[in-house]
Amino acid sequence: MNIITVKQAVLDLRQGDLIIYPTEAMYGIGCDPYNPNAIDMLLQLKQREFKHGFILVASSFSQVKHLIGDVPKERMDAIMATWPGHITWLFPVRDNAPKGVLGEYKTVAIRISSHPVVRELSDLFGGPIISSSANVSGLSPALDVATCHKYFYPNISNVVAGDVGGNASSSAICDALTGRVLR
Repeated sequence: MNIITVKQAVLDLRQGDLIIYPTEAMYGIGCDPYNPNAIDMLLQLKQREFKHGFILVASSFSQVKHLIGDVPKERMDAIMATWPGHITWLFPVRDNAPKGVLGEYKTVAIRISSHPVVRELSDLFGGPIISSSANVSGLSPALDVATCHKYFYPNISNVVAGDVGGNASSSAICDALTGRVLR
């Protein structure tokens, strides 16, 4: 695989390509959430069904707040206290959310990442990106560039290298309206 910079990865995103990058616990694979062709490629490469939907990662709440529906202020205060961090929240969704991200759900999964590479990607891209574990469905998530290569080369030849964060598992997923932990 070719090691690329965050700036090159952002150019790849804008061209409709998939990107691989380090996250808080593993390598992630993602794309522009508003590009249906890129989402289709991601589903095909991961051998994942559309119905499951995807997580959006961003560097700030301002990049995603236009996608979420009404959440009581006390719940929003509790959510904001967890970010940036390794927690994904499921929010009621507005009609303007990209359908390819939602799958069969009526919620949108959002994480404001604490990982410096993810934050830089999102900042330079100017909005959220899809983030899924870098693996084929059913296989262990990639923790290093060599495993990314094994899973995705030659379909994806570029990767932003870096250290994965210190978390041992995928982010917790919680319901924004109730606070209930779902994963």
